[in-house]
Amino acid sequence: MKILSALLIVVTILFTGGCAVSTTDTIATMPALKTGDSETVSDADGKVLPRTVAVLPFRNLTDSEFAYTVVRRTMVNHFSTLNYRMLNWQDVDQRLQLAGLASTADIMAKSPAELMQILGVDGLIYGNITHYDKTFAGIYANISVGVELTFLNSAAEVVWEVKDVRRSHAGGVSVNPVGLIMNALVAAKHIYGDLNLYRAADDLGRDLARQMPQPARLEQRERPVITNVVHSGVGQYLRYGDKLEIGLEGTPGLTAAASVDGLGIIDLTEAEPGQYVGSVVLDRNVNTEAVA
Repeated sequence: MKILSALLIVVTILFTGGCAVSTTDTIATMPALKTGDSETVSDADGKVLPRTVAVLPFRNLTDSEFAYTVVRRTMVNHFSTLNYRMLNWQDVDQRLQLAGLASTADIMAKSPAELMQILGVDGLIYGNITHYDKTFAGIYANISVGVELTFLNSAAEVVWEVKDVRRSHAGGVSVNPVGLIMNALVAAKHIYGDLNLYRAADDLGRDLARQMPQPARLEQRERPVITNVVHSGVGQYLRYGDKLEIGLEGTPGLTAAASVDGLGIIDLTEAEPGQYVGSVVLDRNVNTEAVA
């Protein structure tokens, strides 16, 4: 059984009165801000904000095929924490495929109005992936992840547009519980670089979500924040009896758990403020098809 660097980990922080979810391929949205047409909400420029939003498949302008999967899903995860009803990316892709739109070229050939009708939304986010690169110097990785995003409302007006690149020089040694798990990955530089590409994409998505205009309602609700998720199975062959360790960084003082496809729910313990760790020993009940 091989657990790859793309192992799907769904991490949930729960607290009294609400929850937040950060995943690699799954999103959790808040309830719709409104369900009728009696109210319109505008941003500071007076443009009407949509209520339901679809993030279209991004155009990948980089040489990395993996960027297409990672960057868009990361953006969807963070945008789903805003005060919109965000259509699941899988639903978006399925509806587009059913409409015969199999490529980004097919999608771009359609007007915003046609795409909104196909997807049943009144807002669209178009995106280009401009950077997804890594270079190495010793145990340090130079990382860059960049996107261009355009957010349209039902009138095809641009309510938000941004170009951003997250660059970082990653590396070093950490002694906190989550860092200890990450340190085990540093020796394999290609694994370490991938890990930091994920982190850079996650950081970029979080910052862009803060900038993105949204309806004012519910903005005062303070939500838990997940800043980093790591696991010890990246790029390794794990056999029955091996231990998979999981670490999470986020808002301190809460309850955290990880859900891994094929393994189930794994409780995480707050070893230090904001540092949640846990582990599970792989046994023969594991569904290898789900995690291999």
